Amino acid sequence: MRFFKVRRDQVVLVALIFLSIAILTLHTREEKSGILHRVQNFSRELTHPLESAITRIATPFLHGWEYVVNIGRLQRDNQELRKELAQAKEKLVKLRVADEENKQLRKLLGLKEELPYETLTARVIGRIFSGGQAVIMIDKGVSHGVSEGMPVLIKEGLIGQVVYPSSNVSLVQLIIDPKSGVGVQILRTGESGVLQGQINGELEIQLISKEADVKKGDVVITSGLGGIYPKGIYVGEVSEVIKQSSGLFKKIKVKSKINFLRVELVLVITNPPKTEKFPFEGE
Repeated sequence: MRFFKVRRDQVVLVALIFLSIAILTLHTREEKSGILHRVQNFSRELTHPLESAITRIATPFLHGWEYVVNIGRLQRDNQELRKELAQAKEKLVKLRVADEENKQLRKLLGLKEELPYETLTARVIGRIFSGGQAVIMIDKGVSHGVSEGMPVLIKEGLIGQVVYPSSNVSLVQLIIDPKSGVGVQILRTGESGVLQGQINGELEIQLISKEADVKKGDVVITSGLGGIYPKGIYVGEVSEVIKQSSGLFKKIKVKSKINFLRVELVLVITNPPKTEKFPFEGE
């Protein structure tokens, strides 16, 4: 019985194959208006609405599945992009810092050639602007030839003086420090006074006579008095002249070209000439 069943299945399969070949041959040779083409078109019209409905139902699920599949990849891509952006920003900041330092270094090199003194280039490694102090720390000290009282400057003007040198670093008191005092003069007229820093970071010349000829815009330089700074170093310009109703002296405000918060490189004058002390200073 099993043999006859297998034979029957084989006969049916062969018959179906021949029937399919015959239908395909007739369909190929038949005109488009033939019965096979009409049956095909009819079947297509019957199944088309069902196919459209299935497509409409399945499409949102397919899109949702694609979103679920891709969300992990999108998150990884987003993380990579954020990382690359952070790295690009870091590189940009480093390039800007390097560019700014190169500009300052070129200015210092030009200043070294102009000055008649021996100088040492130093980098600012710390700042203190609090508690009534205005001090910076530089990366040069006694082992580099730095000593107390050496003037410090940049191309834009006077910075201050070394007040505490250690072996490899030094503290520099800025001219805007309230405890600082710099002998200065008005370049145009030669009127002399003492420049002092203010608690708000401004600069003010004291001890200039009320009758002295001082105008806004006058250039202020070091006078060579006070025993620290050589004569002729640029300090700034007069920004305001205030005539006081009482007293013997004018109140003269000075504007420096230096942004003391952004100075990165400085020059230390290592062989400053001896200068006279202020007339009111003792031996």
